Amino acid sequence: MEKVRTTLTLSVLGEKYLDDQRSQLRVRIRNTGKVPAFMGKIDVAGAKRALVASDNYFWLQPGESRDLSADVLWREKPTGKVSVQLSAWNAPAVEQPLNGPATVSGK
Repeated sequence: MEKVRTTLTLSVLGEKYLDDQRSQLRVRIRNTGKVPAFMGKIDVAGAKRALVASDNYFWLQPGESRDLSADVLWREKPTGKVSVQLSAWNAPAVEQPLNGPATVSGK
């Protein structure tokens, strides 16, 4: 599958911060290539966290898009750039920046 490459896009639809340790994300993913994306997954980079997504390790057919949600438990407040990432075995990773939990209640 790695030899048959495709491309992905990712859009952040919403970020809801429940408190300093928990947030919810909504993202839209899309396979913009001409072959299926294999073992696609979303993740958050740039901070210690736990993430539970509504779906992970999925197939995306060519042209298929899907909206996913994720619950994030922040293990510690990020000190740098935080982003949500989308990757698949046969596609380069893409990412979009997040505001991160530092913005909760003006903190």
